[in-house]
Amino acid sequence: MAKGSNQKETADWKVPEFLKREIYKVKEEEDKLVNAHFSYLFHTSQTSKKTKKPDFALLGKYKLLNIDSKGKQYKTQVQQYNDRLKKSLDEKGLVVLSIHTNAALPGMGHPHFLENGLALHKVYGVPYLTGASIKGMTRAWAETSLLYEQEDPQFALKQQFLNQLFGTEENVGALVFYDALFHKFELKQDVMAVHAKQYYQCGGRINPGEGVNPIKFYAVQGGVEVIFELQPTPQLEQLVDFPGGLKALVEQWVTQAFQDFGLGAKKTSGYGRFNHQ
Repeated sequence: MAKGSNQKETADWKVPEFLKREIYKVKEEEDKLVNAHFSYLFHTSQTSKKTKKPDFALLGKYKLLNIDSKGKQYKTQVQQYNDRLKKSLDEKGLVVLSIHTNAALPGMGHPHFLENGLALHKVYGVPYLTGASIKGMTRAWAETSLLYEQEDPQFALKQQFLNQLFGTEENVGALVFYDALFHKFELKQDVMAVHAKQYYQCGGRINPGEGVNPIKFYAVQGGVEVIFELQPTPQLEQLVDFPGGLKALVEQWVTQAFQDFGLGAKKTSGYGRFNHQ
């Protein structure tokens, strides 16, 4: 009797594909499991029951879905957070950019048993880009664009303009960037192959028979809403001669910085580039 009861319960309950195995011992609705805390899954749900070793493929096809078990669209917690943040800011200075990446590695140096982690938000558990890193990237792009020639007679004025806009160690700037959370994303399995490891570590000659040492890691593919606020002074506004004013100029800087500079690890290998949608 007990056996038949278990079979019936198993037939009624379908574990989502991305989990690959039963994580929770209690029965929950499918839409709740789809939105399980990703940070928990990423750090605890990748060990094979049979071998007791890390199973790299376990989360390879994980997707943060925005549809429930009946196919109905709804807003994820991240999208609700973005909506609340936008409502709390002044509309005059608010800028929202929707960007997308095919492969980014934010926080690759974070601890993980695969030795290559991700920056995961402590509350929502999803990959994210810190506001500080976005601000630093944008300032680097702006300095490259404006301060490329020290002999420019307006060099000091431009430097003062950037300091007022982005701030210094002593003064707060007019720009405030907020953490950008991936509201819809997919993990992509990737690998980097280390050749001639003995040669690069110890020198000498390259051994043609030395095997390749593959290192596995995850890349994030998905969309992000970048939210920042501009609180300019009249003096700053007067310094800008750009169609659309200071707000449009900073928006262009952020867009170009994401496209050309990028964020995260392995940018020279093509990772971390974001395109404006």
